[in-house]
Amino acid sequence: DTGWSKIRDPNAVLLQLLALPTAIVLVFFTFLVCRTLFGRGMFNLGALDMAMVYWGVALLVPIHELSHAVSTPSFGMSDKTVVGFWYQRLLPYAVHTDAMTRTRLIWFLVVPFLILTVMPALGMWLLQLHSPFLFHFILVNAGGCAGDLVQVPIFLSQAPRHSIIRNRGLDSYWKAEEHDQSMHTD
Repeated sequence: DTGWSKIRDPNAVLLQLLALPTAIVLVFFTFLVCRTLFGRGMFNLGALDMAMVYWGVALLVPIHELSHAVSTPSFGMSDKTVVGFWYQRLLPYAVHTDAMTRTRLIWFLVVPFLILTVMPALGMWLLQLHSPFLFHFILVNAGGCAGDLVQVPIFLSQAPRHSIIRNRGLDSYWKAEEHDQSMHTD
């Protein structure tokens, strides 16, 4: 456990304060992209259906967390990857308890946005599919990725390019990447 340097992570309250405006920007930007790709039609603010938003959240949160899990070493099949449910907060979660390269950790943070916002939007565009449910799903996930995406610049700015990062609770640490090929972090 020597050689680890602490990353200045925001505490849980500050993380949420950073995530809120980020969520607003992500949802607005995603909304504008969808509207540009598909025209005004169903992609206007009057078409937002709060029941679909609630169902989107209920269905999306576990899928979002599973997408984190499959981005870990061994595609989430490692005994170091844990998918669980935090009963006090009524939230599913995914965590990898071992160190990961900085690149893998950044991937872990952006995968839900890529596969649950970007890819469905591109799929809808390519297939010319106008689905109000998918539209809501895409917007909900865009907002839900804010907490993940605000951490990306923190790790990029504080951990060197060739480093490994591990989390201990809400604290993150980095050290120079070991060149041991038996470490399956990437």
